[in-house]
Amino acid sequence: MKTKIFLLAVSLLIYGIGFSQSGTPHKKIYYARINNGDDYGPKRILYDVTDSTVFLQDIHSHSIEEVSCREIEKIQIKKKGTTGLSTAIGAVSGTALGYGFGLSSEHDYLNSTAGAVVGLISGTAIGLTMGISFHKSFIINKDWQVFKYYSVNDLKQRCQQ
Repeated sequence: MKTKIFLLAVSLLIYGIGFSQSGTPHKKIYYARINNGDDYGPKRILYDVTDSTVFLQDIHSHSIEEVSCREIEKIQIKKKGTTGLSTAIGAVSGTALGYGFGLSSEHDYLNSTAGAVVGLISGTAIGLTMGISFHKSFIINKDWQVFKYYSVNDLKQRCQQ
């Protein structure tokens, strides 16, 4: 009975992931943090990129700020929701693995529950750590040619405009 419930839960998880992928396409939101030489500024939405300028939208006031490539040392780009998604995936997979290992040890309900709890905690921690570190950095060094290369090849694809 427990094996059937476990297989049902895993199949529903796989079905849910596949079904969520087939939704209507929408523009993904990317956050940008710009380093002007001192430290990274606040997180803002990457709105538009030209060959010499980045336009960033404030998250709260929705005002648009223009930043010249001559002021940019580094840009960090991160897709919205990566931390939450990786935490959820880590928690679910950790719980499933912990439950499976606990169930296979002695076919005891207490072992499978303890395995699921340990898997949940460790999977959540691993997923959270990975989600926080998922970002892409572009080193510009206030160089127009480097910025132009990145703006054409990478940054423009991630803009809201």
